[in-house]
Amino acid sequence: MTSAQQTRTTNANRAFRAPQALPTAGFQQQTPATATAPAVLANVLDLVGTAQLVQSVLAEAFGKSGARFYVKTHQADNHTRVMVEWVDGPSEKQVLKLLLPLQASTPGTFGGKTPVEHFRLTAQGPQRVTLGADRITVRRSFSAGLIGGVLQRIAHRHAGRMTPEVRKLLTVEAFKKGALAAVVLYGVHFAGNTLHTDVETALQDHTTVQGFPRSATAAAICTRKPLKA
Repeated sequence: MTSAQQTRTTNANRAFRAPQALPTAGFQQQTPATATAPAVLANVLDLVGTAQLVQSVLAEAFGKSGARFYVKTHQADNHTRVMVEWVDGPSEKQVLKLLLPLQASTPGTFGGKTPVEHFRLTAQGPQRVTLGADRITVRRSFSAGLIGGVLQRIAHRHAGRMTPEVRKLLTVEAFKKGALAAVVLYGVHFAGNTLHTDVETALQDHTTVQGFPRSATAAAICTRKPLKA
């Protein structure tokens, strides 16, 4: 006959399945060889377990996009962090929408931090989940192909306003060196905007993922905002 404790353990393990191989996502992470899988930790995930949870969320939401995510961990005396990096693919906004709710704390006053409560709903009621990353940060970089495509579109859009000298600056190398930061087109740029900011805005808005990416793993974890004192 199954005991109540065994039933709770079984339900917990179903919620966090052990991560499978992710051939289309190409994840990397810096973790000890003795890392404990989320299925073992169940309701309490350390930093490594939280990184594996992040991997599962990214695979579910963006596995078909072709993006390759690299997940790293960092631990200091009073701070833990999961860092996610990738090239092109989904926008930072799309990734952050799924990952920010998994942070274990929010910035507090005077540089401190305020814990965030996580839980999931079960047949027995709300079940608390402890996550191990105080911060989850993301950084997207851009390929030369994507930058070149954006430069071509901008050149076509403002063809009648560009001098031959300006057109020569519309290269990937010039953009990376910041040469476009001083280029202002009359009647187009105001309030400090330049060709460089045009390219930056277009790159940040670009995404290979349409609609609203979803993750069943992330959706199963609820967040309760810290109560104000």
